Amino acid sequence: MMQEIKTIFSNSEPLQALRRALQSNKIVQASGANHIAQAFILNALADRGKPVLCVLPGEEEAEQFYSDLQEISPQISSVLFPFYDRQLWSELGPSAEAIGRKLMALKALLNEPAPVVVMPAAALLEKVVNPTSLRRAQIYLQQGDELYFSDLVQSLVSMGYVREQRVEGPGEISVRGGLLDIFCYEETHPCRIEFFGNTIESIRDFDVENQRSLSSREALTVLPPGSAGPFGPAADHPQEIMKLDSTLAAYLKTDSLVMTAESALLRITLEEAERGLQVRGQTYIEDHKLQGQLTLDQFYETADVVLAQLVSYSQLGFSSLTADHETISFNIQPCGRFAGNITLLKNELQRLEADAHAAGVEPVLRIWCEDDYQTQRMQQLLQQDHFSPAVRAETWNLSAGFIWNDYHVACYSSREIFNRPNYRRGDRISKRQVSLNELTALNEGDIVVHVDYGVGIFRGLHNIKAYGKQRECIKIEYQDGDSLYVPLEKMDRVQKYSSQDGYAPVLSKLGAKDWDRLKTKTKQRVKEIAGQLIKLYALRKLKEGYAFSSDQPWQSELEASFLYEETQDQLAAVQDIKKDMEKPVPMDRLICGDVGFGKTEVAVRAAFKALNDGKQVALLVPTTILAQQHFITFSERLQPYPVRIEMLNRFRKPAAQKEIIQRLKAGKVDLIIGTHRLLSADVEFKDLGLLIVDEEHKFGVLHKEKLKLLKASVDTLTLSATPIPRTMHMALMGARDMSVINTPPYNRRPIKTEVSRFDKVFVREIILKEVERGGQIFFVHNRVQTIYGIASLLRELVPEVRFSVAHGQMDGDELEQIMIDFSEGKIQCLICTMIIESGIDVPNANTLIVNRADRFGLAQLYQLRGRVGRSQQQAYAYLLIPALRKLNRNAIKRLQTIQEYTHLGSGYKIAMRDMEIRGMGNIFGSEQSGYINALGYELYAKIMEEAIRELRQEMNLEPMAQSQDQEPAIESRVEMPTDVYLPVDFVPAASDRVDIYKRLIEAKTERAIEELHTELIDRFGPMPASARDLFDFVLLKLYARKALVDELQFKNGQFIGKFHTPSLPDKEHFTSWMHKILDKASCRFDLRQDKDALYFVVNISKHHNPVETAKKFLQSIL
Repeated sequence: MMQEIKTIFSNSEPLQALRRALQSNKIVQASGANHIAQAFILNALADRGKPVLCVLPGEEEAEQFYSDLQEISPQISSVLFPFYDRQLWSELGPSAEAIGRKLMALKALLNEPAPVVVMPAAALLEKVVNPTSLRRAQIYLQQGDELYFSDLVQSLVSMGYVREQRVEGPGEISVRGGLLDIFCYEETHPCRIEFFGNTIESIRDFDVENQRSLSSREALTVLPPGSAGPFGPAADHPQEIMKLDSTLAAYLKTDSLVMTAESALLRITLEEAERGLQVRGQTYIEDHKLQGQLTLDQFYETADVVLAQLVSYSQLGFSSLTADHETISFNIQPCGRFAGNITLLKNELQRLEADAHAAGVEPVLRIWCEDDYQTQRMQQLLQQDHFSPAVRAETWNLSAGFIWNDYHVACYSSREIFNRPNYRRGDRISKRQVSLNELTALNEGDIVVHVDYGVGIFRGLHNIKAYGKQRECIKIEYQDGDSLYVPLEKMDRVQKYSSQDGYAPVLSKLGAKDWDRLKTKTKQRVKEIAGQLIKLYALRKLKEGYAFSSDQPWQSELEASFLYEETQDQLAAVQDIKKDMEKPVPMDRLICGDVGFGKTEVAVRAAFKALNDGKQVALLVPTTILAQQHFITFSERLQPYPVRIEMLNRFRKPAAQKEIIQRLKAGKVDLIIGTHRLLSADVEFKDLGLLIVDEEHKFGVLHKEKLKLLKASVDTLTLSATPIPRTMHMALMGARDMSVINTPPYNRRPIKTEVSRFDKVFVREIILKEVERGGQIFFVHNRVQTIYGIASLLRELVPEVRFSVAHGQMDGDELEQIMIDFSEGKIQCLICTMIIESGIDVPNANTLIVNRADRFGLAQLYQLRGRVGRSQQQAYAYLLIPALRKLNRNAIKRLQTIQEYTHLGSGYKIAMRDMEIRGMGNIFGSEQSGYINALGYELYAKIMEEAIRELRQEMNLEPMAQSQDQEPAIESRVEMPTDVYLPVDFVPAASDRVDIYKRLIEAKTERAIEELHTELIDRFGPMPASARDLFDFVLLKLYARKALVDELQFKNGQFIGKFHTPSLPDKEHFTSWMHKILDKASCRFDLRQDKDALYFVVNISKHHNPVETAKKFLQSIL
């Protein structure tokens, strides 16, 4: 257990000596402790109950130390104080995450007794507001406090908070009636403060995505964002909101401890950072002609002043270079790296155990794994390889281990054993949710699809009179300027249009039959394709195949050596494949998931399982570059094992190809990777057990026919880089065995994203920075007409770098050759269009530059950014834009969102929609992409699900829906005696009103309507009469439909209902139904018949509310 190791540190002689030294000396020097050991030492010193400032050499080290400290000492209040660096001078200013972290640190130092603040040394130079001014400026809000609502709003705006209709990100506030929503930079969730008059009635955290309250809180402290330094676009810095006249050191109490990881290098580190800050700041001042208006001493302190400030506090320095002060040696060594060699590890642990036993003590031998699954796998490995029982695997997500021979302690992280990269665990700030409102909200001018009338343009909500009462309708503009007004009851038939890659659809013509024909044709075609899939699936299940044996020890070893932490979807896919392979029926499974989501690792494990049974494996890919990438991956992963791997493609010389084919036939090649050359008649296998096909939809018709023959009797695994929606996965159950990898990888290093103007010096600097560390660059310019002009400019700018151009209008072979050259490192910077958005995976390319990023959609930017950050290197994304004043507000918000959410998982939902549309086209064939574009994604998906359900029923694969379980198909018309709509002063945003109207009309149960009612009061406060009546209107429609009433109206003190004649019981049951209504009715009523129509009439007393009376009556006769 971790506590055992903590106790050893606390009781150790060096630690006791350290405590004594800190009591009597101002400066104490320690040596012989790596960063993990330093975190344990800090944990042992935390019982002093005093603030600690941990100063690390750089940002990477600070972030890693903070992550390790959180894992070792969750009880300590620790915060990370970041370095703004270049962000201060970027177009959008520092990210909300960086501002939030700085404010968290200031708040902790101001209000908590013993916080631990971890920071890179350079951050000491960045000025903040002094503690006295911050105490005065902070706003403390508590339930029951009295203050003027308008004054509070004004104070927040003065601080720099921005008023929006809806709070979607840090730094925003929203005001609706007596409700104030605020998203503080340092908080995980936004807060909703509800006033009654000028009294704070409640404070609640709420979900930024659905805007619903999560939990209540007693109080909220709001710090001015400017107290941690300038924020917002650099152009606003001259108008400082708060005077920066202090550094973080001024916030420390007199008994604080300053711990420095590399104390001997602190001055050098600070002076180097100071020079860099001066250069960047001066360049910005000169470029923007701000000489005289702006001076750098407004923002930065000098290294000399900072060092002088630190002398006031007790200091603990870890270093092996200085011996000016009393030095305490811990004599702890870092662990070695084992590159996955388990035998080497076992030998080392046996030696350490023998040394401990010779000294007469029991050793502490631990292996730390990132998660429980890794621990479980490690325990299996330890058992299989007969490790000593003294060696234990435990779940601790730490970046490294250590060996302490003096105390016979050896701890290894699984990352060191298998050479895995270090990934820091996220904290509450980095895991903040992203709002998807921009994607789903319906704004004026958006393209929409009406199920019955086709594609049009949304022209906003309009007030109209219906039956003499006010209502809101959606206005849609069609071809030739024709308009359609859609009332509340029909709003569920309108959806926002979405299609593949920004396809612009043709507007429909009102009254034409084309739209109905298109829907019918789509459904027929989907039925044909799905029918073929279902028949093939059924036939395959009758064939006999090879049943693979269960996992061998090598399989567990290979899986334990995977560099990354598996996602749940990945693990589920592996389990599905293993189950299929162990059955005596040929497997045919499809794995869907985006590039980088771990499909290749799933294929590696499947291939290794087949190889362990002595079978051959073939991996078929559509392009040479993919063959090359897979060859490298499989060779690296299977390197420790006796597996013979070869590659077959058009770049291999004929003689080499002939030799590989002969060896393949003789069984001397275990795993063959190749393009369609593998499908040639001369290619024969000795004993093929598994066929893996990557991106099958990219092969031609002839190749697909040959594939069918090859697939007939061997297990087949197909990989697709375009994910599909879960609903489609469910719809295709029984037509295709499918595993969907929809969760992004855990713990991938966030991609540092910066928005900047196109500046030649800056572009040269970032290209050279990447090239100098041996990396490559994607430069995205999405205009083929001007891409060669940009290439000439860049070649002139950075002549020492090898450039090449790639775009979709090139010849296929030429484009593929360029991509191969890039993946092999022959090209250092690839200037390209959006073609890199999917497919290509170059781990060495870790800088992305996007020119005119303001012209890209949010999903496109996320997908582009996903092309980098696939290796252990820190990845960077630079989004180049013109001056901010030239951009509209939506473009700026989009860029702020992409800069803010740097973790892969956060933006994944946004990119997902675009990828799913592609995935649906790939499953059903390329022609379906045309239907998706014509109908829009949502309507196509709906038609597809309907078609497959009908097909299953026709083929007797699914029971017909029971008529008694079905809701009556009645469209009840209700004429209300009052106005029914959401007033603008209650729900200000039109997109919110449309969303609420649609959700109301789609609600099929009382509970769903009640939940929406509660949500609205929570989000917008007390309801006005017209909004309350709107909910009554929807409830009346629901009750009327269930009571078989298709018309309901209020007239002259009565309410009159007409029963839906076709839905009434037949003659046999009619009398009993009638008696039941008469017995159950909540009040007296008359029944009248007019021709075939049956009516009821209820007289309403003057003292009763007509609507409430109608609700009670309809409920009673259900």
